[in-house]
Order: sequence, then C-alpha cells, then structure tokens
Amino acid sequence: MTDLLAPFGEHAGFIAAAYAIAVMVIAGLIVWVRLDGAHQLRQLEDLERRGIRRQAGSADDMEDRRT
Repeated sequence: MTDLLAPFGEHAGFIAAAYAIAVMVIAGLIVWVRLDGAHQLRQLEDLERRGIRRQAGSADDMEDRRT
C-alpha cells in the first residue's frame, strides 16, 4: 500500500484521507437520497390511498384555471 502512496511524498496520508472522506461522503449522499426517495414514494402512495390527490393537475387543468 505504501508503494501506491510513495509518489505523493510526505502528503500521502493527507491525500489518501481526503479521498477516503470524499468517497464516504458521496456514498452517504447516495444512500440518503435513495432512502429519502423511498420514503417519499411511501408517503405519496399513502396519500393516494386516502384519496388525497395533487393540486396541480395536467396541462388541461392549468388551461382551465387561466380562463
């Protein structure tokens, strides 16, 4: 492993740590977005099951509202 970091000299530990932290942050964001998306879909399905629909409808509905 140290052979891989040798070209970076005395800053190798900092560079490796920075990359590791960046990878962990990006992975955490991906997990968070996926979990939140699933949660939002469950909430939307629950609202639709209870008969609550979105207020903004199709483009035709928007045309009706303008006139």
